[in-house]
Amino acid sequence: MSETILYKPEDVRPMLTAAMTASWVLAAALIWFFSPWSAVFLVLVGTVVMIARLPLSTAVVVFILLIPFDFQREIGGMWVYLDLLVAAIALPLLRLKKRPPTLCWLLVPFFLYFVATGAPRSLVPLGFLRFAVRWVIALCFSAAVAMSGAAEELVLAAGVTLIPLTAYGLYQLSVGDFGWLFAWMNPEMIERPWMARSYSLMWHPNAFGEFAGMISVMLIALGLKGYKTKLFFTLAAVGIAGLLCAGSRGADIGVGIAILVLLTQTPKYWRKLAVIAVLAFIIWGAQHYDIIPLERVEGLDEPTTNSRLLVWGAAYTGWQQHPWIGLGTKNFVEIMQNFVNFTAVHAHSTYLQILAETGLVGFALFYLPLLYLLRRAWKARTVPVVLAGACALLVWLAHGFVDVTFLDNPPNLLLLFTVIGLIISGLPPRNTLQPAESEVS
Repeated sequence: MSETILYKPEDVRPMLTAAMTASWVLAAALIWFFSPWSAVFLVLVGTVVMIARLPLSTAVVVFILLIPFDFQREIGGMWVYLDLLVAAIALPLLRLKKRPPTLCWLLVPFFLYFVATGAPRSLVPLGFLRFAVRWVIALCFSAAVAMSGAAEELVLAAGVTLIPLTAYGLYQLSVGDFGWLFAWMNPEMIERPWMARSYSLMWHPNAFGEFAGMISVMLIALGLKGYKTKLFFTLAAVGIAGLLCAGSRGADIGVGIAILVLLTQTPKYWRKLAVIAVLAFIIWGAQHYDIIPLERVEGLDEPTTNSRLLVWGAAYTGWQQHPWIGLGTKNFVEIMQNFVNFTAVHAHSTYLQILAETGLVGFALFYLPLLYLLRRAWKARTVPVVLAGACALLVWLAHGFVDVTFLDNPPNLLLLFTVIGLIISGLPPRNTLQPAESEVS
């Protein structure tokens, strides 16, 4: 009598998912040549169905791997923002029976406030709507990260993205141009002047520098705590190289501050020396081969100083017009020329940008929750992923003094909320005593 083999649903599901994914990608590629809109529709439906079937932790890892690739295409005269597919993270999130941690709602009051005060006064309604939608996605993504239960794996996935980003950044510097991939992914951006700094696949070198810097300090923090030390340090070295390629002085300072904080929290001195040696080697190599634009960190050029002072003055003047509720989110750029004879895409300071556009009320609703979260993280710094997230948040806060990245760079907005979710995932309950440093090192 032959034995009947019964397959459990959980055994068959991975094979079905792989087959569906391969069929979906192939069909989308074939249809693209005949009907681009049909291909877009197929990609949307296929992605939503696939993500809905995945466990939350797997879905979060997939989207973290895709965060830097802000893919948009113009089809039939209309722009299609395929990166908005990250919204599909809400599907596995809603399947969970438990609620997200309370801390995941920290920035919801600011979101509701800037929508309520900004929407009626918006001078660019479509731009405001896109920004609001991205905030909804970022809030969902932060909750998904906090509830995924795979914090170290998420940091590793973020670190893996630094390999293609840095490699392409070095390629851009070697050819002295944006490169073919950047032009294909961002056709509307190639008319901008090349600045002899690495954009990688981001919209601005400073955005790439911040992205690489935040992930690098998380990798270093976990490496110092013994998580796959060689792998994490190697990925961190790749990220630091990308940071130097970008030539972002603000991000450099933020990473330097974060590394100093990390070294004060690490009792094993050989690891400290290893981090310093890696950084010294990268900097020496950059100077020796004269590829990475380190001359930017040697001083402030006059055009940069003058332009920053102009936009900072404009932001301060704009804030004075409506000190409590501000000019309205996304309105500063449109109103700037009322204050100074100069045009810039933002205020070159996240603090002044938030203050000018949302006033004192919005400023408090945005920064007080972040400072509260940073304070909680510092108290729980013996938890490795909490320390890693806190250091990445330090990089973001330091860079924010001289730049704004989350307004017009979706990957940076998602990375910020990923960091927030990672911190929340590792925070113990308020009434839990923290272990001594010697117990976790």
